[in-house]
Amino acid sequence: MSTQPLGRSNSWRTKIDARIGSVVAERYRLHDIIATGGIGAVYVAEDLQSSDRVALKILFPECEGFHILASRMEREGLLGTKLSHPNVVSAFDYGTTEEGGRFVAMELIEGKTLRDVMKEGPLPPARVLAMVRQLFLALDACHSRGVVHRDIKPRNVMLDPEDRLILIDFGLAHAKSESLNGEEARPTNPEDEISTEQQLTTNNIVFGTLAYMAPETALGMKAVDARSDLYAAGVIFYELLAGKHPFSVTDPTDLFLHHRAMPPPSMRERAPDVTVSPAVEAVVMRLLSKRPDDRFQSAAEVVAALKTACDPPKRLPPPLPRKPPPPPAISSTGSSLQNAVISVAPTSQSVVPHDAAAKVESADEPAPVAPLLPPRPSRRIRIAIVAAGAAAMLVLGLSGMRSGARDVERAAAFRTSPAVVTLPAPPVMEVEAPDPDVLRMEFRNQVEEERWRTAAVALQNALDADPAAVADDPDKERAGKVAMRAAYGKFPGVEALFDTLAERAGHDGLEVLYAMIEGQGGSRGASLAWERLLRPDVRVRLSPALEVAVELREASCKEKPRYFERAAEEGDERALRVLKLLRSMRCDARRGECCYPKNRALERAYDTIRKRVEPADG
Repeated sequence: MSTQPLGRSNSWRTKIDARIGSVVAERYRLHDIIATGGIGAVYVAEDLQSSDRVALKILFPECEGFHILASRMEREGLLGTKLSHPNVVSAFDYGTTEEGGRFVAMELIEGKTLRDVMKEGPLPPARVLAMVRQLFLALDACHSRGVVHRDIKPRNVMLDPEDRLILIDFGLAHAKSESLNGEEARPTNPEDEISTEQQLTTNNIVFGTLAYMAPETALGMKAVDARSDLYAAGVIFYELLAGKHPFSVTDPTDLFLHHRAMPPPSMRERAPDVTVSPAVEAVVMRLLSKRPDDRFQSAAEVVAALKTACDPPKRLPPPLPRKPPPPPAISSTGSSLQNAVISVAPTSQSVVPHDAAAKVESADEPAPVAPLLPPRPSRRIRIAIVAAGAAAMLVLGLSGMRSGARDVERAAAFRTSPAVVTLPAPPVMEVEAPDPDVLRMEFRNQVEEERWRTAAVALQNALDADPAAVADDPDKERAGKVAMRAAYGKFPGVEALFDTLAERAGHDGLEVLYAMIEGQGGSRGASLAWERLLRPDVRVRLSPALEVAVELREASCKEKPRYFERAAEEGDERALRVLKLLRSMRCDARRGECCYPKNRALERAYDTIRKRVEPADG
């Protein structure tokens, strides 16, 4: 068989056209051509099982480097079936064609690539911000699953007629094997071992696109991580706002050197006619930092920064004008008792009795705030107080024979504490416990606003107030999202949050933890969930159905069959999904997968559970 790329063969177009009308894998009938290339084609196809229209991507076996490309296509199909997000393309199926090629059945997207949209001219800033927000939400969905795209560029981003952005083409993506529930064909990609020189001189479709390649790529593909995707998305962001790429050079080597060493020019310098707010441009420039540690550390952080940059500043109302307190009127003669009292009473630091405070609050001016302790009078005021005391004693002494002992006691009281009024002890305030319903609504609101840090705190507060706070299925899903992002972002208190789900949230919390394991593979959140579910004190509280699902996942390939019979008796849809993977005809023991083709106990358990959990036809 020739190793010449199909795109260079004279019969290339004829072969592609000839496939129209044929059926692939006994399921997909090809109707039209969407795109063609040197290695295969993408067709509009009909799913004969569901009658849905899908996009079918086919890799021809004649193409050069078929084995590496086939591995990438398998990875693309596998990732597409695991990633579920409105801004990430969905894949439904993947496999081998009748000729020995590979195919992936994907969501059919009616729309244009972002590159085509860019060619139409400058875009309004509001539309740009709406689009890039969706791009970073898509990246957040991928990165939280441990998937790095590694080829973010305008041609791999599509827009449908409603301006919904969809990230496509995961052929170069990298994912940890454990993040895909053990289904990844290889722990690393073959190209990861190729030298930097080879990476820079090989066709850029293999290792990314130079125009959007992060500086750390020069250190090898092992240096590429989620922050490299953020850099590439930052280049797209810059290009959408400025209408131009950050660097004007066209030579591939010079372009990559600019990525490595040259700071991007300001947008005003690159596109003088374009106006971009400083706050938004600051987000773009941080994304384009040369050192990964200087960039945003997650796509979720970028989404939050965009919200802050786009929200108008909230201006507080100006404070009400306040008259300064009058200066103390100190008596110069010290002979008047009235002057001595006035010199102390009106000062702003005097303690106001309760009834006087009520009068002040009703006036136009704000009420003065009384200090906790009576202030120490200044030296001048103390002199005035002493003089006033002497005058008071003189007056009271002359009238003492007429007034009696009661007036003497009053004078003594005034002399010892002329400006201090003793207030009663404040009443003890009873603080009401927070309303669990209010805390639950706050948790839901924070999730709706995608404020993940505050949502994690709100979830913890809701569970502290009511262990059944996530009893509803939608709240379970919300709790799983928040816990996953808290784990990925290493938020403060994330360990305590997972402990709360495992120890205090009852069966609902345990279901949230298992859902993370089932849906998020080998992510950090799934690891934290596994640690809790495998604790002896937690394990004894698992329901029979949940326990058998955990056993099926945890057991080694040799030990799994011993749980098939128990799964038939106690398993639910979670055990059914595990068994479905184990009985898959695509299972390959050479890749370390647990394979049980035509195992009677497995088939019996699978059929029994399916009849129990799936509604009967008719």
